[in-house]
Amino acid sequence: MPVAVQLVATPGGEKRLLELAAQIEAARPWPRHAPRYAVDATGSMGTGVG
Repeated sequence: MPVAVQLVATPGGEKRLLELAAQIEAARPWPRHAPRYAVDATGSMGTGVG
């Protein structure tokens, strides 16, 4: 299963790259989930394990 895409263009081709990236994102949105972290009673960030 592919896990990445690399897009390249000629110099000055940024507009085309951004348009293509927008089409890819619309077809296959990237999940936007922040990682879960445990916070202990002191407010310190834990490892999220346990």
